[in-house]
Parts: sequence; structure tokens; C-alpha cells
Amino acid sequence: MTVTTIKVPMELRDRLKSAAAEERHTLAEHLESLLREDERRKRFARLRQQIALNPPDETYQAEAGEWKRDQW
Repeated sequence: MTVTTIKVPMELRDRLKSAAAEERHTLAEHLESLLREDERRKRFARLRQQIALNPPDETYQAEAGEWKRDQW
């Protein structure tokens, strides 16, 4: 593993370290968790955009209605 230094304001560093300690994580683990959370948020935002671009058609609506009425 390569170690590097990232220059951030001391207040931000302290906040990050405090948040990591609350979760009993290292700072690296906490940053990884934050990055995964951001990537997940972006994936779902893209999914919502794709869903909005592809609204359900009549066939889907009919089938969904059957499922709701337990007629499958």
C-alpha cells in the first residue's frame, strides 16, 4: 500500500478523524466508506434519470395491475 499526504484544513482533518473514531474506523476506512456512499448515491441518481427517460408503457401498466389484483 502506498501512503500519501493530503493537505486539508486542520478543522476538516479533525472532523474526519472524529467521525472515523465514532465508527471505530481508521481515517482511511472512513474515507473509503464516504467514497462508496458517494458512488452509490451517483449510481441511484443515474438510475432515476434512466427510469424517467423510459416511462412504463401500457403493457407494463396492465401487468402491474394484474399483480396488484393477484391475477397472475
